[in-house]
Amino acid sequence: MKQLIKPKFYANIDRSHCVQACLKSLFSITNPELKPSWDYLEKLTEYIPEHGAWVYPELLALNRYGLEAQLVTGFDIDRFIKEGFDYIEDAFGKDVADYERKHPHDYERIKRQMQEAVGKDLIVSRHGRIEDVRSYIENGWYVMALVNSKALNGKEGYTGHRVLIYGFDEAGVIMNDPGPNDDNDTDGRKVSWELFDRAWQNGKDLIAVRKNN
Repeated sequence: MKQLIKPKFYANIDRSHCVQACLKSLFSITNPELKPSWDYLEKLTEYIPEHGAWVYPELLALNRYGLEAQLVTGFDIDRFIKEGFDYIEDAFGKDVADYERKHPHDYERIKRQMQEAVGKDLIVSRHGRIEDVRSYIENGWYVMALVNSKALNGKEGYTGHRVLIYGFDEAGVIMNDPGPNDDNDTDGRKVSWELFDRAWQNGKDLIAVRKNN
């Protein structure tokens, strides 16, 4: 078993602030002096009400804060820049593409942020693996994973969701899951490796973060 210092838990304030809740929790460890408000985190992540946020603004912000940050992703940035949502549908399926198509984000800006993150060597261009979660935690990194909330809670379909992992044992991972998630425990939630892997199937993206030593 390996468990890092448990971050303070913050619940999702509605159904679309899981990213901000995980960052608020993460900053309680990495930047405790910051004490960011929800409004501050919305600006940092370029959040759009009821439509969430893409990962690249926060990845660049974590780097600006002097933290070590790595995004492990099988997402093909070059193909997305050229093909847009056709690439997402081809790579991840129609449910995921339709979910993203509904979001009124500035995709040209997101593409520029993708290119900036690549230029700063913040991207590990491959699908995440279970051994990555173990290795990062063992080396002092906190791991934020993009999962399918419906799969995580035994339902059909797709809803993008973020959880913050800070420990594991042979049975599974230990996480702050900001919810809402159908009455499951969220603070210090324990999820089996099998269930986590099933919920993580769409892309297997993770963001690993630790203080820059």
